[in-house]
Amino acid sequence: MALEPGQSTATATPTGGGDSLGTWLRGLVKRRSVWAGVTAAALVITATSYAVSPYVAAQSLADAIRTGDRDRLEQLIDFPSVRESLKADLKAQFLERMESDPEMKNNPFAGLGMLVGPALVDRMVDSTITPATLSKIAQTKEQGAGRAEPGSVVGKAVVESRYTSLDRFRASRTGSDGKTFTFIFTRHGLFTWRVSRIEIPAGILDPKDS
Repeated sequence: MALEPGQSTATATPTGGGDSLGTWLRGLVKRRSVWAGVTAAALVITATSYAVSPYVAAQSLADAIRTGDRDRLEQLIDFPSVRESLKADLKAQFLERMESDPEMKNNPFAGLGMLVGPALVDRMVDSTITPATLSKIAQTKEQGAGRAEPGSVVGKAVVESRYTSLDRFRASRTGSDGKTFTFIFTRHGLFTWRVSRIEIPAGILDPKDS
């Protein structure tokens, strides 16, 4: 195409266009890097909280038992579930002891004991395993022990805790007498745990262990 007289072949370039685009791109990359870092930090915090939450719940339970915090005990323990599991375990131990005790084999009242015993276990558990009763027991022990330093009782026992599955956690305490009580925690939601079962030592009903 022929040029008109006086027309130049040079094409004008917008001043500063390349610098503006580069600045915008650098800002975009920086913002994305910041958001990526924030997201990664949030994921790490969430994962850590998810993993340590049962350990926090177990420590909260120990503190609530020691101080007799009734409201906290009610939050951390599924009392209906715990009562049912304890009833089953105690009844099984009671019946096993009755059947293995030589003195009961020729005892005319053994049959009556087999019938009445389970009912007594039910009443004992229902009246004992409640937030109010556990709170009173804890407060009585605290008063009797004086001003014990926090953790002094735990210091005389062996405490073990571990996951058994993604949603179940065991916290066991073995006292100086060798008896082990295990609290089974069950996950509710992401970070909430409640005791759903308490495993008692075998032979706890034996006279020599009472």
